Amino acid sequence: MHFNASSQCNTTSGIIKGYSFNDKDVNGIKSIADLPLANIIVRAFDNNGVKVAEAVTDVNGYYRLVGMTDNVNYRLEANKPSGYELTKYGLEFKGDIRFVQARSCNNNFGFFQVSAFPSNPNPPVAVTCFVGGSATENLNYETIVTQDFLFNSSSTINKIAMKSQTGSVWGLAYKKSERKLFSSSFVKHGAALGSAGIGGIYVTDRNTLGTTEFLRLQDLGINLGSTNSVAITHCDYADFIGKTGLGDLEISDDESYLYVSNLYNKSIVFIPTVNPDINSVFEIKVPDPGCNSGDYVISALKYQNGSLFVGVTCTAETSKKSSDFAFHVYEFNFISRVFNLVFTTNFGKKYWDKDASADKYLVSQWLTDIDFTDQGNMILAIADRQGHAYCHEPEPLVNQSGNILMVWNDRGTWRLENNGVAGTLIGSAAGTSYDGPGSGEF
Repeated sequence: MHFNASSQCNTTSGIIKGYSFNDKDVNGIKSIADLPLANIIVRAFDNNGVKVAEAVTDVNGYYRLVGMTDNVNYRLEANKPSGYELTKYGLEFKGDIRFVQARSCNNNFGFFQVSAFPSNPNPPVAVTCFVGGSATENLNYETIVTQDFLFNSSSTINKIAMKSQTGSVWGLAYKKSERKLFSSSFVKHGAALGSAGIGGIYVTDRNTLGTTEFLRLQDLGINLGSTNSVAITHCDYADFIGKTGLGDLEISDDESYLYVSNLYNKSIVFIPTVNPDINSVFEIKVPDPGCNSGDYVISALKYQNGSLFVGVTCTAETSKKSSDFAFHVYEFNFISRVFNLVFTTNFGKKYWDKDASADKYLVSQWLTDIDFTDQGNMILAIADRQGHAYCHEPEPLVNQSGNILMVWNDRGTWRLENNGVAGTLIGSAAGTSYDGPGSGEF
């Protein structure tokens, strides 16, 4: 038997309320065996990030936030008790941070005790692979594989999807509740796109290992640019890299939305994970953070604690000055739909050339991924665009210059690693004479 709190949901003007419980079976539904959790602090914030209400769950697991304004959006945050995590399945899971309107009820938080469900210490990690050749060549080579998190030279590589199923893909996002792995098309020199084209999103079912088209964004009116029928092996194709098609792919904690970067429009496309259509898919433009001559590109995305972090690269294509080259990170607020600039660094190399194939030795760094450590510090993954745009075969590409940067959280201010040190953390190459920020490498 299951008890669904929505059956007892009666709204009251000026009040946001809900329930907290120990979800013993981790199914996301309050059952008779699931006991209430008391002393959980729930806070409400307005769209300026100001805390406007706070409540503590009582012995029956209930809380009430009073003094709210009806029909106004608020962000709710619930603290996790020690040793617990939020349920990631079922009706009650919407994340420890969520967005609601007053008046409302049934804003419930289900938790499970981590020690009762030992996690896999060596889970599989999915990685994309690029396969060269036209759309009819090398079809039986893998484009997505998995390997152990604790991999070594003898670890097994498992083939998950083939070129015949996806073509060239880059972004990956996993819907854990259904064991579905989403992948997004990527424009890369020498690697053909798949059947879904420039705006293709694919989905691989980890239960059946079948891969199918999930969505063609271009069919829903999303403008992703065009490669103008240029051959993938022609040097002119290199100019499309980073400026056409899709980039990074993310999924919300409640698994209801995918977010993918539109490199052509410099925007984020919001995609429901269930039955997306022309009425439910939309995009929001990422603003220019102040790059010289408006020369900027996007790609990196990370959904973290109810916000979407977005990476921007000032390419300095017009000025061709390294001093104009920079990396920026926005934090997107889902309530106000405002991009707040939270980090900037000019620690980068060179600049982008408008003709990507003009100089085969040009370093063209690009912020392509963002992640966070368990301690809440930010990791920036820097790729070299030349690795995707290089067209001077058969001469090998030997001068790619990527990087991984640690950005630590100094009481709310993001600061770049320096000489291999990030706050109290000391990297493996601190104090050395390498080429990281301040010489040392974290």
